[in-house]
Amino acid sequence: MMNINPIDIPAIPVQNRIGDSLQNRGEREEKKLKAAAQSFESFFISMLFEKMQKTSGDNNLFGKGT
Repeated sequence: MMNINPIDIPAIPVQNRIGDSLQNRGEREEKKLKAAAQSFESFFISMLFEKMQKTSGDNNLFGKGT
């Protein structure tokens, strides 16, 4: 049986790979969050304009169209 000295194990590169994968996961999560926020913002603004248009009556700011 072979004895392995803990000093012989290259721990630093493994830790760097783990750190890199965590950083990549964090970047992916950040991109997902940003996309979700932009989607919600788009939906919110769309609903806001729809409600504003319904309450404006015949006095349209931009005429009779979108």
